[in-house]
Amino acid sequence: MDYSFKNKLSKEEKEECKKLYQEQKSVSFEQNIDWNTIVNKKEKIKYFLLKKDNKVISYAVIQFPQPKVAHIPFGPIAKSVRKAVDSLKIIIEHFREKKFFFMTIQLFGPVGSTSEFAEYKLNKDYDVKYFFDRRNWSTSIIDLEKDIDSITKNLSTNHKRSLKKAKKLGITARVIEDEKEIEKFNDIYVRMYESRGRKIRKKANLKLYKKMSDFFDKSENGFFYGAFRDDEMIGGIAIIIQGETGFYYHAATDPKRRKLPIQHLAIVSVLEFLQEKGLKQFDFGGYNHMVGKEDQVYNINRFKDGFTKDYVFYPKLMYIEFIPKSVKILEWYQGFKDVVKKTIRK
Repeated sequence: MDYSFKNKLSKEEKEECKKLYQEQKSVSFEQNIDWNTIVNKKEKIKYFLLKKDNKVISYAVIQFPQPKVAHIPFGPIAKSVRKAVDSLKIIIEHFREKKFFFMTIQLFGPVGSTSEFAEYKLNKDYDVKYFFDRRNWSTSIIDLEKDIDSITKNLSTNHKRSLKKAKKLGITARVIEDEKEIEKFNDIYVRMYESRGRKIRKKANLKLYKKMSDFFDKSENGFFYGAFRDDEMIGGIAIIIQGETGFYYHAATDPKRRKLPIQHLAIVSVLEFLQEKGLKQFDFGGYNHMVGKEDQVYNINRFKDGFTKDYVFYPKLMYIEFIPKSVKILEWYQGFKDVVKKTIRK
């Protein structure tokens, strides 16, 4: 077997990676080659390839969130878990030789026999560190193999009332593709966060959405979905398709109409649309079990709980240090920088 680290892939390598990606039932868009060449093309990333008989049997998109720090998000993508483990060991040794501080690995797929096998193999050879806090990934899902009546029947009492109210108010939802409608979606998204005291750079976010729209058009791995009342957009959702799952990536609600049950109807409509496309699962885009009641994420969790309490947990984020105590030192430094930034803003 041969391996390589690359800044760019050849056309043939892209196609082989895309084919391998499409073979997976549980997969993240963060390892999607089209996503990283269209949407994330300016981000600093490297590709790892493991080949047998000149064919890709494993690959990983590697990110660099800080200097001398490497991160693998939900990877590698491989023909088998053994090939994934082989790939991870090669990658770890590569960054050790490059004298990186440390690297982090978010393993592929939910907790199960496959991820457990990978963890045992890696922990046998490396001193892996874990943190039991909000940095670990989990989510909540809806089974799309159930009919829509069964799904809506299991909504919370408040969500059922909200869905009924939305229909009575004439709120509708549909796919949006027109550039002006995507601009409107962006405008609502930015204003929503401004109303919460968070500033989103409007032009930069619109650029992201246009790249996402291009990605959706070329790969058919997602779509924008708008919610309307009297033909005026009042909210919406951005969905990324990853394997057999529709992933709830972004949601927007007009802050001037926050009392309207916009997302309730939009989500149910999206579920029906995903079922028509043959998808088997809806992923709520994360569920953080480590937040307190004072955190905005707590309220987002409660909203998601009104649809489902079917939680899925992923392996805890793995830290592999190449320089002792580098994780602690860098986290302290980052915390110090954050305090300085807040002080300057005041």
